[in-house]
Amino acid sequence: MIKILVKQTFQDFDIWLARFKQNAPIRRSYGSQSAVVFRNPGDAREALVYFTWDSMDNAIKFTQDPVFLDTAEEIGSGIPLIITDAIEVDG
Repeated sequence: MIKILVKQTFQDFDIWLARFKQNAPIRRSYGSQSAVVFRNPGDAREALVYFTWDSMDNAIKFTQDPVFLDTAEEIGSGIPLIITDAIEVDG
């Protein structure tokens, strides 16, 4: 299982969240297994999204998909950082 942490910046959280939810089917088609949004309480224009993905190849393919790139540019989203060897230390 691949883990991806994305820092998102946007002008309006509600607009961003609606688009993020709309794009769930395309993420799933590329192997996304889950996504959790952590909103920054100190900055209403920022959130972290933690994904699990089925493979590194599919995660990379998703980040290169034109629909993803167009949406990210349109709503001002950040660039994904792919983390491959996350270690769970508590739990």
